[in-house]
Amino acid sequence: MASLLELLLDTMPFAGASGAIYREKGKTARQGTVGALGKRITYIPPEGILKLVHKSDKVMHAPPSQGKGGDEGAGQGAGDPGSSSQDAGQGGAAQGGAASDDGLRRSSEIWGFDATSGMIAMDEITCQVAGDSFQRYRVLDSVEFGSDTDDGGFERLLRVRFEGDKLPIDLPIDDASCFLRFLVKDGIQDENHHWLWPLAALHERAVMWVFVYDIELATKAVTPLQDLPEDHRDREGIRKLLGSVERLAERSSSGEGDVLQGTGEPTSEDIVGDTLFNDDLWGPITREPMVVPVPATGAGAGAPAGPAQIRAAVARIVICCSVTFHKEGDDFTPGSPAWAARFHPHIMARCTWPIAELSAAVRFVRPPKTIIEGTCGCSEMNPEMSSLLVADTNAGNYIMIEKVPVIGTVPPPMFWNNLFNYYMVDPFKERGGAAIQVVDRLRVSEPRTFHGAIARYGDPAAKVTRRARQATFDNVHVAPTMAAPPVDKVWRFNLPPGASSAPHPLAESDRESWHLDKIWMAPICAHDCFHMHWRWTDSVNDRSAFGFSGGKPYAAPGATMVPENQDVFIRFQNAFDFVYRVTAYDCPADQWQVVVHHGAAYVTEVKPWFMLVRDRMSLAFQLNPTQFGHGLKAVNEWSTFYWNMRWCLDSNAGPARERVVIVDWDLLVSEGAPPVKP
Repeated sequence: MASLLELLLDTMPFAGASGAIYREKGKTARQGTVGALGKRITYIPPEGILKLVHKSDKVMHAPPSQGKGGDEGAGQGAGDPGSSSQDAGQGGAAQGGAASDDGLRRSSEIWGFDATSGMIAMDEITCQVAGDSFQRYRVLDSVEFGSDTDDGGFERLLRVRFEGDKLPIDLPIDDASCFLRFLVKDGIQDENHHWLWPLAALHERAVMWVFVYDIELATKAVTPLQDLPEDHRDREGIRKLLGSVERLAERSSSGEGDVLQGTGEPTSEDIVGDTLFNDDLWGPITREPMVVPVPATGAGAGAPAGPAQIRAAVARIVICCSVTFHKEGDDFTPGSPAWAARFHPHIMARCTWPIAELSAAVRFVRPPKTIIEGTCGCSEMNPEMSSLLVADTNAGNYIMIEKVPVIGTVPPPMFWNNLFNYYMVDPFKERGGAAIQVVDRLRVSEPRTFHGAIARYGDPAAKVTRRARQATFDNVHVAPTMAAPPVDKVWRFNLPPGASSAPHPLAESDRESWHLDKIWMAPICAHDCFHMHWRWTDSVNDRSAFGFSGGKPYAAPGATMVPENQDVFIRFQNAFDFVYRVTAYDCPADQWQVVVHHGAAYVTEVKPWFMLVRDRMSLAFQLNPTQFGHGLKAVNEWSTFYWNMRWCLDSNAGPARERVVIVDWDLLVSEGAPPVKP
């Protein structure tokens, strides 16, 4: 038998605590002291859930001005237009500068959350944003754990089905069923320290809820571990485990060597492996005595059934729901053009019996409008949230675009018809509450190519290419849109031969037809943007963008960042609320199944070098082949930059032409052929 508590060292929160001990002491968590582990992991008893709240309280200086060219207010991700190096204070926290700035950025706490509702959810998730003077933005109203339903509902339970069963078994994810709660701080992930979490990271805070159930395979009866009868053989193990986590909670705050509260308890210098991992609550499937009715046979077949005692198989399953908040890093977007704060909401499940099918979901709810503890530093932003789904372009499917000058060796790849194979703005408006499959475990052949589902500027063949398990989309952005500032003229550079070069006048009444009041942000999505990528293009070499291969994460470029036995669906409740739904198949016994392994991120600041590239390319007409003007000035803002990414002109008079349009949704989903089962 093994320790159930020790199993939790594989979760991201506990792995971070273990990694911190290894960084400081050169020892594993098992080899470390109770004090070292308790310094980072706090057990929260049921009556203590009011402690599951956090809000960074550091007062940080505004970042220095970053030389925005003609920008009058680039807002979040672009620096405070009114600040200067002196305004930023001594060693301000803007990135891309001195090493001291980098150290300050990576060590600062920026997150806030409230997990005190008792609903196994994270509410009021906020982040201090460097690109807008460290004002606090509302990232999410809530993150919720449970299951998506066929009728568009969301239930606080997970479903498992075992081989041979027709119906699934419901496992509640609620406060009454929760076995353990933890608050974890200051975790560290060194590269490759843990096989499940091989990327280097610094954790700020994490909250984890643990559920353990015994399932009688014959009757499908479900019993929470804490509700086992007092005479059950595992009651002693439960007492030991609860005693172990209470020792973590009781660790004296004055040092690792102090005696814990209570007579006879170990000191905080005791070794974890010798004192905490002794519960013996995890092991092979057990067979428990059980009374069942047995009908009479033979001559007395008509007689009433008689009772008989059998030994029924009992499976044990542990489910961990957690949210881990990372400190800022620049490895979320390939090429590191921006700083972002990752956060990882996970559902992890492990069972002593193979699971034929596991269904779980995480719901992400953004506020309907941008919420800031302060005033938005960007005048171009609309307040309302919107959504964008994107499929990245794969190698071999990029197109020749806009024959424009190239600055040095920098190509112009960022137009949406080049960077993206296709996309969908306002997916709730387009598809309503229908589930959209974004990862398909059965489509394993690659590359897969088909034509006719899209119209793509510069690509007469309208080619779509996909890699193994790639389905309709690769990522989602939920953010407000932008509105261009006042403009009164437009012209295109590099006009076709014979076209008029005179600027075309624009009136206020033209703004809607020219799409100037609702402009989606991509790439980078610089302002108040929640990103989630379950796959990146195969054209990048950043390991953080690699996906699963051979059961290992971050192992292959272009692969989905989802375990190979999972199907994933996205379903929008509205423009700012969506459910990420997973069905995992053929889950082996005693192995973790991770839902939303890849996590998500919130962009905090665009790096100065990308700002410089953007501005210089705009001035050279490379990224802004369509130029807007107002009076005697050219208008080069984030909004007009993003407008050019999606729209283009054949002539100065327009109309604006969308670079990619989906023309056959059914073909985009079906690929014209059913998947071939592996």
